[in-house]
Amino acid sequence: MLTNAEIAELLARAATEEGGHRQRALSRAARAAVMAWTEEAADVADAPGRSLTELPLVGPWVARMLLRWLEEPPPAELREPSPLRRGFLTLAEVTRT
Repeated sequence: MLTNAEIAELLARAATEEGGHRQRALSRAARAAVMAWTEEAADVADAPGRSLTELPLVGPWVARMLLRWLEEPPPAELREPSPLRRGFLTLAEVTRT
């Protein structure tokens, strides 16, 4: 199961490969995964009748990307946070604690 912190890292990396509105959408979703999502995206995806678009700053395009990652997680080295983003708790982790 991917955590919101891992998803945030994947979103931030994906943003560097995009341009324009897609880059902004991915960057905003990456920040929201850490600071605004009160529950783990994997839990939302697994819940019957719920959609990832319920999470702040997640539209249909980003939700499809998240679902692909949740179904087939990318390699661990791609999910490892950069030194700038290492050591932070996500809002979902803080809420759970």
